[in-house]
Amino acid sequence: MRYIPDTEKDKELTKEELQDIYEALFAIKPMTKAERRAYYSQTKTYKDLRRKKITKKKTKRKSETEMFEPTRKKVLTEPPQGSQLEIKERLSKLRPMTKAERRRYYSQTNVYKEFEKKYKLGHTEFDPTYFEKIVKLLLSSGILVDSYRERFLIRRIRSRMLRTETNTLKSYFKYLKSSNNEIELMKKSLSILVTRFFRDRDTYDYIRENVLESFAHRIQTIKIWSAGCADGAEPYSLAILFQLTLPSSKYQIIATDFEEELIKAANGGIYNENYLMELSGEEIDQYFRRIDDLNYEIKREIRQSVSFSILDLILHNFPTNVDLIFCRNVLIYFDDMVNHIIIEKFYTSLNLGGYLVLGRTEILDAKFDCKFNLVSSRHRIYKKIA
Repeated sequence: MRYIPDTEKDKELTKEELQDIYEALFAIKPMTKAERRAYYSQTKTYKDLRRKKITKKKTKRKSETEMFEPTRKKVLTEPPQGSQLEIKERLSKLRPMTKAERRRYYSQTNVYKEFEKKYKLGHTEFDPTYFEKIVKLLLSSGILVDSYRERFLIRRIRSRMLRTETNTLKSYFKYLKSSNNEIELMKKSLSILVTRFFRDRDTYDYIRENVLESFAHRIQTIKIWSAGCADGAEPYSLAILFQLTLPSSKYQIIATDFEEELIKAANGGIYNENYLMELSGEEIDQYFRRIDDLNYEIKREIRQSVSFSILDLILHNFPTNVDLIFCRNVLIYFDDMVNHIIIEKFYTSLNLGGYLVLGRTEILDAKFDCKFNLVSSRHRIYKKIA
């Protein structure tokens, strides 16, 4: 790339001087967090920033064009114009990118994408050929990995590689091919177990105050389904919630998961103290029986109100005439096409006016606006309307 002088003053410069200016401009990169901190601490900019935060003055949001003028991104993408003096003056006025500007800068270039592609597996270089071979091997073993998001699947493979001490996708593929036990362990790793009783307690409080009141005068049995119930903490939490809120109502709680071992653990109803972090001491004494120093067993009357069964959200038919569906933090692991299929099946399962509760990072696609009303954006609660 060459610099073409535009003014008479520039013509007085030698080609070497012009080339030095040009290279200096294009060598600039976005500052790191440490560099930005050092820069702000040595100028008045930091004090001005602090003063603005203290006074909490509301400023008009800048457009994307204004946000990057003047910034290092503009210097990187535009050739230098003007005399040597003007170029030096422009350089002195440049400010470092903020964190938001850096994030937007990288999102508009291939830098982040190339980095992600090369280092998807930590420090192991990503080999698409052997990744496809691993996917095909798992599919032939009956594991529907093509329904999961690619990022999630790569993280799970990376986790198994660390545990099996295999450094490359090629070596892990050979290990996976020669070990039936590893295929089973890989299947278990796809079932993420992050749960506890009354996880996100404020969601349960919102449901008690705003959703269950619509069932208060129901004569028919209220049907609740916990889809992807893991080891049972969620459906048992719902049983406790209904016993507290609607003790005289008839209700039926169905809990399903595709992992047989998790269903067996849920039927056992034994949990360690980490599962009870959201509960008060009185609630623990009321609904649990202590069996040793670390473990508790949920009481029989709660356990008997929940029925567990194996159900795959992709392959199997769904329950019908359901009034409330809990499916939290499950859809995030599937791709968009599978998510749409599952939501359509949820819609069919629900009664008119029934509720669907998703995880806080899970949002219904706009195509479902004609079928569901958003009841709470914070708690991701939707109501069937047609």
